[in-house]
Amino acid sequence: MLPSLLARDIQQGLQQFLITGFEPSDDFMHGLMRRFVDDKSGWLKGPYLQVGLPFATGQAGRHFFKSFKTEFPGHSHQEAAWSRLSSQHLADHTLVATGTGSGKTECFLYPRHSGQNFICYVTL
Repeated sequence: MLPSLLARDIQQGLQQFLITGFEPSDDFMHGLMRRFVDDKSGWLKGPYLQVGLPFATGQAGRHFFKSFKTEFPGHSHQEAAWSRLSSQHLADHTLVATGTGSGKTECFLYPRHSGQNFICYVTL
């Protein structure tokens, strides 16, 4: 089978799957998934699939922690987690659930290495 034909078949199959499985049934949202899959530039990148939202950049840049700079500017959800996990908040219980590649690991590792006494974490 030719890879270009196989890629086209996979794309068409994914489109049908998304429309069939996730098309809203109410009148207000009807057609939303079809419009989404019709614009292939938003979710198909060559022979692979990419669906994701951009993560909002935080306010502190790379300087959130006093003892070190982060490698990249933090996302807003990371800064919110870091704030909750700080000793100022008595290391509040925090659950971080975001998409792949969003920096969940850094949410608990960076505070752990910042030199403050504050968190114990569980990774599931």
